[in-house]
Amino acid sequence: MKYLRDRFHYTIAISALFWMGTGLQNSARSGEINDFPLLKKNFPNMIEIEGGRNRSISFCPDNTCEMLVFSSHVPRQLAEEYAFIYLFSVSEYWLLDDWRKKPGVPELVANAVRAVPAANCQGESLMVKSKCIVRQMSDSKKLRVLSVRYDEGARVVSKQNELDHLK
Repeated sequence: MKYLRDRFHYTIAISALFWMGTGLQNSARSGEINDFPLLKKNFPNMIEIEGGRNRSISFCPDNTCEMLVFSSHVPRQLAEEYAFIYLFSVSEYWLLDDWRKKPGVPELVANAVRAVPAANCQGESLMVKSKCIVRQMSDSKKLRVLSVRYDEGARVVSKQNELDHLK
């Protein structure tokens, strides 16, 4: 009797692990896992999200910001994935250099890359594919990158030409 009970528990445990693993893989593939909160945790008080007609995500490590402005057709979670990809592959803030080298960060970016539509960005390295995705978003007018700085209390916003080198 004990043998059957132990075998039953063992079977239940193996089945649960299998289904949990399958669920995580399927979630990662369908973009249901969002790593953006981890990004915010790595850069406390430096990332701002604003809603409205055109959603924006700003990365502000000092008196300057990179503001990613998304079309209203881009859902919030997808915008967060694009922001993750942008900060990893395009942003030139020196503060991001150490973050890019942290163990696990390339894997998180790879998850984000798999979660977003990337029609013509197949079979390339993670960095090249990430830049390609950002370029496609910019070309399709779904993403604008603005430079924001604060001079003597005034907010100055200008279009960033940083994406021009991706073309």
